[in-house]
Amino acid sequence: MRLVIQRVNHASVKVDGDVIGKIGKGLLIFLGVADGDTREMVDKYVKKLQGLRIFEDADGKTNLSLADVGGSLLLISQFTLYADCRKGNRPSFVRAGKPEMASRMYDYIVARCKEQIPDTGCGISKEKLPLIFTRFEKLNDFVQGTGLGLPICKSIVERLGGRIEVESELGQGSTFILYLPNRQVQEVVVGKRENAAGNMGVENRQKKILIAEDVESSYLQINAFLKKEYTILWVPNGEEAVKSFIREKPDLILMDIRMPVMNGIQATAKIRAISQEIPIIAITAYAFCPEGERALEAGCNEVIAKPYPLEKLKETIETYL
Repeated sequence: MRLVIQRVNHASVKVDGDVIGKIGKGLLIFLGVADGDTREMVDKYVKKLQGLRIFEDADGKTNLSLADVGGSLLLISQFTLYADCRKGNRPSFVRAGKPEMASRMYDYIVARCKEQIPDTGCGISKEKLPLIFTRFEKLNDFVQGTGLGLPICKSIVERLGGRIEVESELGQGSTFILYLPNRQVQEVVVGKRENAAGNMGVENRQKKILIAEDVESSYLQINAFLKKEYTILWVPNGEEAVKSFIREKPDLILMDIRMPVMNGIQATAKIRAISQEIPIIAITAYAFCPEGERALEAGCNEVIAKPYPLEKLKETIETYL
Protein backbone atom coordinates (compact mmCIF):
# COMPACT_ATOMS: atom_id res chain seq x y z
CA MET A 1 0.00 0.00 0.00
CA ARG A 2 1.32 3.42 -0.94
CA LEU A 3 0.09 6.82 0.22
CA VAL A 4 1.10 10.27 -0.99
CA ILE A 5 0.05 12.80 1.65
CA GLN A 6 -0.26 16.52 0.91
CA ARG A 7 -1.28 19.31 3.27
CA VAL A 8 -3.80 21.59 1.56
CA ASN A 9 -5.80 24.73 2.28
CA HIS A 10 -8.43 23.44 -0.14
CA ALA A 11 -8.75 20.59 -2.66
CA SER A 12 -11.42 19.14 -4.92
CA VAL A 13 -12.01 16.33 -7.40
CA LYS A 14 -14.00 16.72 -10.61
CA VAL A 15 -15.40 13.97 -12.86
CA ASP A 16 -16.88 15.04 -16.18
CA GLY A 17 -16.98 18.60 -14.89
CA ASP A 18 -18.89 17.71 -11.69
CA VAL A 19 -17.29 18.20 -8.27
CA ILE A 20 -17.54 14.84 -6.48
CA GLY A 21 -15.30 15.65 -3.53
CA LYS A 22 -14.14 18.86 -1.90
CA ILE A 23 -12.45 19.89 1.35
CA GLY A 24 -11.04 22.98 2.99
CA LYS A 25 -7.92 22.80 5.14
CA GLY A 26 -6.77 19.24 5.65
CA LEU A 27 -5.00 16.34 3.97
CA LEU A 28 -5.21 15.28 0.32
CA ILE A 29 -4.22 11.62 0.09
CA PHE A 30 -3.53 9.57 -3.02
CA LEU A 31 -3.90 5.86 -2.24
CA GLY A 32 -2.33 3.01 -4.20
CA VAL A 33 -3.38 -0.57 -3.38
CA ALA A 34 -1.42 -3.74 -4.12
CA ASP A 35 -2.75 -7.31 -4.25
CA GLY A 36 -1.01 -8.28 -1.02
CA ASP A 37 -2.47 -5.45 1.07
CA THR A 38 -4.56 -6.33 4.13
CA ARG A 39 -7.06 -4.67 6.44
CA GLU A 40 -4.46 -4.82 9.21
CA MET A 41 -2.25 -2.57 7.08
CA VAL A 42 -5.16 -0.17 6.59
CA ASP A 43 -5.77 0.00 10.35
CA LYS A 44 -2.10 0.84 10.89
CA TYR A 45 -2.12 3.63 8.30
CA VAL A 46 -5.36 5.15 9.60
CA LYS A 47 -3.89 5.27 13.10
CA LYS A 48 -0.80 6.96 11.69
CA LEU A 49 -2.89 9.51 9.79
CA GLN A 50 -4.85 10.28 12.93
CA GLY A 51 -1.73 11.16 14.92
CA LEU A 52 0.45 12.58 12.13
CA ARG A 53 1.62 16.02 13.29
CA ILE A 54 2.39 17.95 10.12
CA PHE A 55 0.39 21.14 10.60
CA GLU A 56 2.01 24.28 12.00
CA ASP A 57 1.19 25.59 15.46
CA ALA A 58 1.23 29.23 16.61
CA ASP A 59 5.04 29.16 16.69
CA GLY A 60 5.33 27.89 13.11
CA LYS A 61 6.38 24.38 14.13
CA THR A 62 4.80 21.27 12.58
CA ASN A 63 3.26 20.11 15.82
CA LEU A 64 -0.49 19.75 15.15
CA SER A 65 -2.56 16.82 13.88
CA LEU A 66 -5.55 16.78 11.54
CA ALA A 67 -7.95 16.80 14.50
CA ASP A 68 -6.03 19.62 16.20
CA VAL A 69 -6.64 21.97 13.26
CA GLY A 70 -10.21 20.78 12.62
CA GLY A 71 -9.14 19.59 9.17
CA SER A 72 -10.81 17.34 6.63
CA LEU A 73 -9.50 14.45 4.57
CA LEU A 74 -9.91 13.81 0.84
CA LEU A 75 -8.91 10.28 -0.22
CA ILE A 76 -8.32 9.48 -3.90
CA SER A 77 -7.69 6.01 -5.32
CA GLN A 78 -4.60 6.17 -7.56
CA PHE A 79 -3.34 2.87 -8.99
CA THR A 80 -0.59 4.74 -10.91
CA LEU A 81 1.39 4.94 -7.66
CA TYR A 82 2.46 1.40 -8.53
CA ALA A 83 3.79 2.34 -11.95
CA ASP A 84 7.12 0.57 -12.60
CA CYS A 85 9.29 2.38 -15.15
CA ARG A 86 12.54 0.53 -14.53
CA LYS A 87 12.35 -1.40 -17.79
CA GLY A 88 11.40 0.04 -21.17
CA ASN A 89 9.44 3.21 -21.81
CA ARG A 90 5.99 1.89 -20.99
CA PRO A 91 5.04 1.80 -17.27
CA SER A 92 4.04 -1.55 -15.84
CA PHE A 93 1.20 -1.80 -13.31
CA VAL A 94 1.45 -5.52 -12.51
CA ARG A 95 1.94 -4.78 -8.79
CA ALA A 96 -1.22 -2.68 -8.57
CA GLY A 97 -4.23 -4.38 -6.99
CA LYS A 98 -6.93 -5.76 -9.25
CA PRO A 99 -9.90 -3.35 -9.57
CA GLU A 100 -12.38 -5.39 -7.52
CA MET A 101 -9.92 -5.99 -4.67
CA ALA A 102 -8.66 -2.38 -4.73
CA SER A 103 -12.24 -1.07 -4.64
CA ARG A 104 -13.04 -3.15 -1.54
CA MET A 105 -9.85 -1.99 0.16
CA TYR A 106 -10.60 1.64 -0.71
CA ASP A 107 -14.12 1.34 0.74
CA TYR A 108 -12.64 -0.17 3.90
CA ILE A 109 -10.08 2.59 4.44
CA VAL A 110 -12.77 5.24 3.86
CA ALA A 111 -14.98 3.55 6.46
CA ARG A 112 -12.11 3.35 8.96
CA CYS A 113 -11.23 7.00 8.42
CA LYS A 114 -14.85 7.98 9.07
CA GLU A 115 -14.79 6.01 12.32
CA GLN A 116 -11.54 7.41 13.67
CA ILE A 117 -10.98 10.81 12.06
CA PRO A 118 -13.48 13.53 13.09
CA ASP A 119 -15.65 15.00 10.33
CA THR A 120 -15.95 18.71 11.03
CA GLY A 121 -17.61 19.65 7.74
CA CYS A 122 -19.00 23.07 6.88
CA GLY A 123 -22.23 22.76 8.85
CA ILE A 124 -25.77 23.69 7.78
CA SER A 125 -27.67 26.86 8.58
CA LYS A 126 -30.94 26.63 10.54
CA GLU A 127 -32.86 27.98 7.55
CA LYS A 128 -31.65 25.20 5.24
CA LEU A 129 -31.68 22.37 7.79
CA PRO A 130 -35.32 21.32 7.03
CA LEU A 131 -34.38 20.82 3.35
CA ILE A 132 -31.63 18.24 3.71
CA PHE A 133 -33.95 15.22 3.39
CA THR A 134 -35.66 16.63 0.28
CA ARG A 135 -34.94 14.81 -2.99
CA PHE A 136 -32.60 16.58 -5.43
CA GLU A 137 -32.14 19.45 -2.97
CA LYS A 138 -28.52 20.69 -2.86
CA LEU A 139 -27.88 23.33 -0.22
CA ASN A 140 -25.07 25.04 -2.16
CA ASP A 141 -22.58 24.48 -4.97
CA PHE A 142 -20.05 23.08 -2.50
CA VAL A 143 -22.17 20.01 -1.83
CA GLN A 144 -21.29 17.02 -4.00
CA GLY A 145 -23.65 14.46 -5.49
CA THR A 146 -27.23 14.71 -6.71
CA GLY A 147 -29.12 15.43 -3.52
CA LEU A 148 -30.37 11.83 -3.15
CA GLY A 149 -28.12 10.31 -0.47
CA LEU A 150 -29.88 11.58 2.65
CA PRO A 151 -33.42 11.06 1.26
CA ILE A 152 -32.47 7.44 0.51
CA CYS A 153 -31.09 7.03 4.05
CA LYS A 154 -34.27 8.48 5.52
CA SER A 155 -36.42 6.17 3.40
CA ILE A 156 -34.48 3.08 4.50
CA VAL A 157 -34.57 4.04 8.17
CA GLU A 158 -38.33 4.71 8.11
CA ARG A 159 -39.03 1.38 6.41
CA LEU A 160 -37.20 -0.25 9.29
CA GLY A 161 -39.50 1.55 11.72
CA GLY A 162 -36.91 4.08 12.87
CA ARG A 163 -36.13 7.74 12.41
CA ILE A 164 -33.13 9.93 11.61
CA GLU A 165 -32.39 13.33 13.12
CA VAL A 166 -29.71 15.94 12.51
CA GLU A 167 -28.03 18.56 14.64
CA SER A 168 -25.85 21.11 12.86
CA GLU A 169 -24.11 24.40 13.41
CA LEU A 170 -22.83 26.47 10.51
CA GLY A 171 -19.05 26.39 10.43
CA GLN A 172 -18.84 23.67 13.10
CA GLY A 173 -20.19 20.51 11.42
CA SER A 174 -23.18 18.19 11.70
CA THR A 175 -24.24 15.22 13.80
CA PHE A 176 -26.73 12.68 12.47
CA ILE A 177 -28.58 10.54 15.01
CA LEU A 178 -30.19 7.25 14.03
CA TYR A 179 -32.93 5.53 16.04
CA LEU A 180 -33.87 1.94 15.20
CA PRO A 181 -36.29 -0.32 17.10
CA ASN A 182 -34.91 -3.38 18.86
CA ARG A 183 -37.13 -6.25 17.75
CA GLN A 184 -36.99 -9.93 18.57
CA VAL A 185 -37.39 -11.99 15.42
CA GLN A 186 -38.88 -15.44 15.79
CA GLU A 187 -37.26 -18.02 13.54
CA VAL A 188 -39.75 -19.81 11.34
CA VAL A 189 -38.83 -23.24 9.99
CA VAL A 190 -40.56 -24.10 6.76
CA GLY A 191 -40.73 -27.75 5.89
CA LYS A 192 -40.04 -29.08 2.44
CA ARG A 193 -43.07 -30.00 0.41
CA GLU A 194 -43.70 -32.53 -2.27
CA ASN A 195 -43.24 -31.18 -5.79
CA ALA A 196 -45.51 -31.81 -8.76
CA ALA A 197 -43.66 -34.98 -9.65
CA GLY A 198 -44.26 -36.41 -6.20
CA ASN A 199 -40.60 -36.48 -5.14
CA MET A 200 -40.19 -35.68 -1.45
CA GLY A 201 -37.39 -33.34 -0.27
CA VAL A 202 -36.59 -31.88 -3.68
CA GLU A 203 -36.96 -28.10 -3.75
CA ASN A 204 -37.58 -26.07 -6.86
CA ARG A 205 -34.52 -24.14 -8.00
CA GLN A 206 -34.49 -20.55 -6.80
CA LYS A 207 -34.34 -17.95 -9.52
CA LYS A 208 -30.99 -16.18 -9.71
CA ILE A 209 -30.74 -12.39 -9.77
CA LEU A 210 -27.48 -10.71 -10.73
CA ILE A 211 -26.96 -7.29 -9.13
CA ALA A 212 -24.44 -5.04 -10.87
CA GLU A 213 -23.86 -2.23 -8.37
CA ASP A 214 -20.61 -0.53 -7.34
CA VAL A 215 -21.97 0.75 -4.01
CA GLU A 216 -21.84 -2.18 -1.61
CA SER A 217 -24.40 -0.70 0.80
CA SER A 218 -26.99 -0.53 -2.02
CA TYR A 219 -26.35 -4.18 -2.86
CA LEU A 220 -26.64 -5.20 0.80
CA GLN A 221 -30.00 -3.44 1.09
CA ILE A 222 -31.44 -5.26 -1.95
CA ASN A 223 -29.88 -8.56 -0.89
CA ALA A 224 -31.43 -8.37 2.58
CA PHE A 225 -34.85 -7.77 1.02
CA LEU A 226 -34.73 -10.46 -1.69
CA LYS A 227 -32.40 -13.21 -0.47
CA LYS A 228 -35.17 -15.38 1.01
CA GLU A 229 -36.88 -15.72 -2.35
CA TYR A 230 -34.00 -15.51 -4.81
CA THR A 231 -30.37 -16.51 -5.14
CA ILE A 232 -28.49 -13.21 -5.25
CA LEU A 233 -25.23 -12.65 -7.14
CA TRP A 234 -23.25 -9.41 -6.92
CA VAL A 235 -20.60 -7.73 -9.08
CA PRO A 236 -19.21 -4.17 -8.64
CA ASN A 237 -18.90 -3.11 -12.30
CA GLY A 238 -20.22 -3.69 -15.80
CA GLU A 239 -17.28 -5.76 -16.99
CA GLU A 240 -17.79 -8.27 -14.18
CA ALA A 241 -21.53 -8.25 -14.93
CA VAL A 242 -20.91 -9.49 -18.47
CA LYS A 243 -18.56 -12.22 -17.22
CA SER A 244 -20.98 -13.28 -14.48
CA PHE A 245 -23.88 -13.39 -16.96
CA ILE A 246 -21.95 -15.80 -19.18
CA ARG A 247 -20.72 -17.90 -16.26
CA GLU A 248 -23.73 -17.96 -13.90
CA LYS A 249 -26.65 -17.64 -16.36
CA PRO A 250 -28.91 -15.58 -14.05
CA ASP A 251 -32.65 -15.26 -14.61
CA LEU A 252 -32.68 -11.45 -14.26
CA ILE A 253 -30.17 -8.59 -13.97
CA LEU A 254 -30.46 -5.42 -11.88
CA MET A 255 -28.07 -3.04 -13.64
CA ASP A 256 -26.81 0.17 -12.08
CA ILE A 257 -25.90 2.66 -14.79
CA ARG A 258 -22.97 4.60 -13.35
CA MET A 259 -20.22 2.10 -12.48
CA PRO A 260 -16.43 2.02 -12.84
CA VAL A 261 -14.48 0.01 -15.45
CA MET A 262 -17.57 -0.44 -17.66
CA ASN A 263 -20.87 1.37 -17.11
CA GLY A 264 -24.29 -0.27 -17.13
CA ILE A 265 -25.23 0.90 -20.62
CA GLN A 266 -22.08 -0.61 -22.13
CA ALA A 267 -22.57 -3.84 -20.18
CA THR A 268 -26.20 -4.10 -21.29
CA ALA A 269 -25.21 -3.71 -24.94
CA LYS A 270 -22.65 -6.53 -24.63
CA ILE A 271 -25.14 -8.81 -22.88
CA ARG A 272 -27.81 -8.08 -25.50
CA ALA A 273 -25.34 -9.17 -28.18
CA ILE A 274 -25.39 -12.58 -26.48
CA SER A 275 -29.01 -12.85 -25.35
CA GLN A 276 -32.26 -11.02 -26.08
CA GLU A 277 -34.22 -13.00 -23.49
CA ILE A 278 -32.63 -12.09 -20.15
CA PRO A 279 -34.63 -9.33 -18.40
CA ILE A 280 -32.43 -6.34 -17.51
CA ILE A 281 -33.77 -3.68 -15.15
CA ALA A 282 -31.74 -0.47 -15.05
CA ILE A 283 -31.45 1.39 -11.73
CA THR A 284 -30.34 5.02 -11.83
CA ALA A 285 -30.81 8.39 -10.18
CA TYR A 286 -31.06 9.85 -13.68
CA ALA A 287 -34.04 7.88 -14.99
CA PHE A 288 -35.75 10.98 -16.37
CA CYS A 289 -32.63 12.28 -18.10
CA PRO A 290 -31.07 11.13 -21.41
CA GLU A 291 -29.23 8.47 -19.41
CA GLY A 292 -32.51 6.62 -18.81
CA GLU A 293 -33.34 6.77 -22.51
CA ARG A 294 -29.90 5.44 -23.44
CA ALA A 295 -30.39 2.52 -21.04
CA LEU A 296 -33.61 1.54 -22.84
CA GLU A 297 -31.95 1.94 -26.22
CA ALA A 298 -29.10 -0.33 -25.10
CA GLY A 299 -31.63 -3.07 -24.30
CA CYS A 300 -32.83 -2.61 -20.73
CA ASN A 301 -36.43 -3.75 -20.29
CA GLU A 302 -37.23 -1.11 -17.71
CA VAL A 303 -35.67 1.81 -15.82
CA ILE A 304 -36.29 2.39 -12.11
CA ALA A 305 -35.42 5.75 -10.56
CA LYS A 306 -33.51 6.08 -7.29
CA PRO A 307 -34.62 6.28 -4.56
CA TYR A 308 -37.27 3.61 -4.95
CA PRO A 309 -39.46 1.62 -2.54
CA LEU A 310 -38.16 -1.93 -2.24
CA GLU A 311 -41.73 -3.15 -2.68
CA LYS A 312 -41.85 -1.50 -6.09
CA LEU A 313 -38.56 -3.14 -7.05
CA LYS A 314 -39.92 -6.52 -5.98
CA GLU A 315 -43.14 -6.03 -7.97
CA THR A 316 -41.12 -5.12 -11.07
CA ILE A 317 -38.94 -8.21 -10.67
CA GLU A 318 -42.01 -10.43 -10.28
CA THR A 319 -43.42 -9.21 -13.61
CA TYR A 320 -40.42 -10.79 -15.34
CA LEU A 321 -39.93 -13.86 -13.14
